[in-house]
Amino acid sequence: MVGVPLSRGCEACRKQKKRCEGTAAPCVRCRRLNIDCVGLGEKRYKFQDENIRFSAPGQSRKAQKSTAQSSSNTTIVTVAPSHGSLVTRTSANYIGDAETERLTSGDINSRWAMMLSEGRSSFGKVPDNSLTRIIGRFTANLDTDKNSNFQLPWNFGPFLEDVPRRLGNNAALDAATEAMMAAYMAFRSRGETNASMNNQLCLRSYGKAVNSLRECLNDHRASSSETLCSTMMLLIVETLSGLDKEKVLSHAGGAAGILKARGHAKSRNAFEDKILLSLRGPVIMHALFTTEPLFTDEQWEELIINPIEGYGVDGRVLKTLALFPNLLLDTRAAFSQEPIDYQKLRTIHTKMKDLHINHALNRQEVVARFEELDSREPDIKRLSIPLLVMHSHFARQAAVTLSYEAMLCILLSTVCSVPLPSPAPDLETNGFAQESGPEPWSPLIDPYIYLSQASTASKYLSDLCDKVTQHRPLGTIYMTFVMRVAHVAAATEEARAHILEQLRSFAKDMGGPSAQLDEKELNELGDYLSLRDMRGWRPGTGYLDDFPFRGASDRWDGTCSSR
Repeated sequence: MVGVPLSRGCEACRKQKKRCEGTAAPCVRCRRLNIDCVGLGEKRYKFQDENIRFSAPGQSRKAQKSTAQSSSNTTIVTVAPSHGSLVTRTSANYIGDAETERLTSGDINSRWAMMLSEGRSSFGKVPDNSLTRIIGRFTANLDTDKNSNFQLPWNFGPFLEDVPRRLGNNAALDAATEAMMAAYMAFRSRGETNASMNNQLCLRSYGKAVNSLRECLNDHRASSSETLCSTMMLLIVETLSGLDKEKVLSHAGGAAGILKARGHAKSRNAFEDKILLSLRGPVIMHALFTTEPLFTDEQWEELIINPIEGYGVDGRVLKTLALFPNLLLDTRAAFSQEPIDYQKLRTIHTKMKDLHINHALNRQEVVARFEELDSREPDIKRLSIPLLVMHSHFARQAAVTLSYEAMLCILLSTVCSVPLPSPAPDLETNGFAQESGPEPWSPLIDPYIYLSQASTASKYLSDLCDKVTQHRPLGTIYMTFVMRVAHVAAATEEARAHILEQLRSFAKDMGGPSAQLDEKELNELGDYLSLRDMRGWRPGTGYLDDFPFRGASDRWDGTCSSR
C-alpha cells in the first residue's frame, strides 16, 4: 500500500537493508553483533509531499517523483504503543539514515505548531474542507487587540466571537459567515489590484447566503439562534459591501419578523443575548421608516433590556430611542386625518415631552462620558488600544444619542406648529391655559425652542467629525446616518453646506452605491421627519407669521413657555 512501509524490522537492519529475523528484541542479527535493537515489530507510516503530483498532473510519475525528492522531505512516523509516544525520522530521501528521536506528546504539539507557522510542507498539505477554511478566515479577523479601524467585534457586536463554535450546524449561518468574510476582505482591498475579484466573490457569497437563509426560514430552523444570527451577519455584509441603499437595513426588518414570529423578544440563551445587544440599533433604525409598527411599546422595552448591559446609560438611551418610531407613526396618523386629530396630538405631545426630558438627562451623561475620555489625551493616536476602542464606542453612543434628540425636537416643533383648530378658541376666555398646561398648538408655546435645540445637536455632531476621524473607516460607519440627521437639523445654509461636505467624506468610506449622496435624498429625509411631506408646511413657519405675538428679534418672546 502506498505510504505504508511493510517492514517491521528494527532500525539497524533497515539501515543496512538486511533481513530482520525474530519476534522479540533483540533480533537474531543484533544479538549476534551485540548492538542495540530498536524498533523491532513497530508499524511505521510514511508521509510524503503530494502537492507536486496534484499541481502538475501532466508530468510523468518519474518526473514528479524526481521533483518531489529535490524539493521536499519525507517524514516517517513510527507508532510505539508500548511507550505511548511517537518516533519520527526525517531525511532528504525516502529511506535515509537520520538518527532516531523519541518525542513526547508535548514535543509533537509544539513541532506541529512550528511547522504550521513556518509553512513547512514536510507533512504535505494540511487536510481541510470548506468549513475549516471559513472558520480559519473568520477567527483570524476576530483579534480583539486590533484597533478600532477594522476590528469586527467592537464595531458590529461581541456575538461574532461566539460564531466559530456554532458553525457546521446551520447552513444559513455557514453561508452568512462566508459572505461576511468575503465582504470584509473586499472592504479592506478597495483600491488594490484584486479589488474587482474580491467584489465579485462578495456578491456571489451574498447571493448564496440569502438563498440559504430563505431555505432556513421555511422550516423549524426559522426561529433558531443561528438563523437570527445569520440575518444580523447579512446586515453587516450589506453595510461592508455598500450595496444598493434600498437594501440597507432590509435584513434588520427580517430579524424583527423572526422575533415577532417567535411571539416574544426575550432571548433564549447567552448567545442570543449578545445578538440582541447588537441587533437593537438596526431594528430601531429600520422601524423609523416603516408604515406599520414593528412592536408595541411594551415589546420594545422587552427587546431593549439586555442582561449583559443591565440598566446603564446605554440601555436607557436605547429604551428612549425605541419609543420614537411609534411616536412618529402615531403623529403621521394624526396628521393624515381630515380634519387633524387634535385629541391624538395632545396625547402624543404629552408622551414626547416626558421622553424629551428623560432623553436630555441621558444625553448629558453620555456626552460627559465621551468628553472626559477625549480630554485625557489631545492626540488620541497615543491612546492604548483598549482606550482607543472605548473612545470609539463612547463617540458612537454620543453621536446616536444626539441624532435622536434632534429628530425628537424636530417632531415636537412640528406638533407645536400645527394650525389652530377651526374655529379657533378665544384666548381671553379659553386661553388654552388648562390645568395640565397650554395645548401644544397654543401661541404661548414656541416651536423655535425645539428647533434651536435640534440645531445645537447638529452643530455638536459636526464638531464631532474631527474627533472620530482616527477611527475610520469601520469605527465611523454610524456617521453616514447621524450626519444626515445633522444636515436636516442645521439652522443655516452655511452649516448645511459644511455638514454635506463632511457627510460625503464619510460616505466614501463605504464605497458602492452607498457612497453616492444627493441633496434630494437629504431633503426627503427632512420632509419625512418634519411631516412636511404630508402637510406642506415647515415647522415654525406658515400661520405663525401672521400671529401678533412676536418679539423684537423676530422670534417668540422669551416669556413664552416651551411646554
